[in-house]
Amino acid sequence: MRLALYRDTSERFHENRLQTNRSVACRQTPHGSLPKSMGLHEFLSSMLKADRRTADVAGVRKVSPHEGGIGSLLPLRPSQSGDTLLYVEDDDANWDVAEYRLGRTYNMIRASTSEAACQLVREHGRSLAAILMDIELRGSDLNGIELTELFRGKRIARDIPAYARNLPAITQPIIFVTAHGARYTDVQLMLFGADKVVLKPVDFNALGLAVASLQLARAARRG
Repeated sequence: MRLALYRDTSERFHENRLQTNRSVACRQTPHGSLPKSMGLHEFLSSMLKADRRTADVAGVRKVSPHEGGIGSLLPLRPSQSGDTLLYVEDDDANWDVAEYRLGRTYNMIRASTSEAACQLVREHGRSLAAILMDIELRGSDLNGIELTELFRGKRIARDIPAYARNLPAITQPIIFVTAHGARYTDVQLMLFGADKVVLKPVDFNALGLAVASLQLARAARRG
């Protein structure tokens, strides 16, 4: 009951803070509302500015040094898991939202290209709790499917760039976070090496539960 009460209070706090921040952002515009031309990333930036102005009142602290953005100012929590999630995502706005929502529980690190993903896997592979994988990865040598096959040891060396060779084996969960649900079935994506598929726009409560359940299943298999 105590945990349920904490969760309820925490979620209501965040909902109220989002509404307050949106009001602050709206008051900064000439007509008191966000212009139609303002995209998600611009709105999140406005929210971050509002957060910074009210940080001393709300009681917040930095929880992630990675990328700055909307997730760098978050409410104080009794505890955090300390686990690290790697999110391979080329879109800044998608990263900002994910860091904001998941950074409450996990240490979030980001790779926006396949080369950066390989470097982070080389540095943090054994300590990662899970990998969240976008599929498209514009401007990269490898897309998310090819990266997943690589991390699972399913691609031969001559088919990959030099920076992607001799990576440590990844046995941790890989979750596709994608808008390409109509192009691939869940079965196809899981055959590439994923453990779970979550469609965009993301339900972060469901995504958080998926990460936690996959972690527990992996721990159970390891005994």
